[in-house]
Amino acid sequence: MPSVILGQTGPFTGQSVVLSAAPLTFGRKSDNDVVIVSANASRLHAEILEEDAGFVLHDRNSRNGTFVNDQRITRHALRSG
Repeated sequence: MPSVILGQTGPFTGQSVVLSAAPLTFGRKSDNDVVIVSANASRLHAEILEEDAGFVLHDRNSRNGTFVNDQRITRHALRSG
């Protein structure tokens, strides 16, 4: 079964994206996999990479930060649930 992320809040509520071995990029720039239409987002804001232990969310030095459960992160291992 493929790994999927599902938006829980905000403009992405209910939207899903399938994760793969390729990086999944997020940001304002139109060539990102997930385009964020917000002045708070950087051109390349964050990305999800597959690492040995699973998928990991990385902030890409975004101006306003990347948050998981209201905590600012630079790197965060994703888990099921």
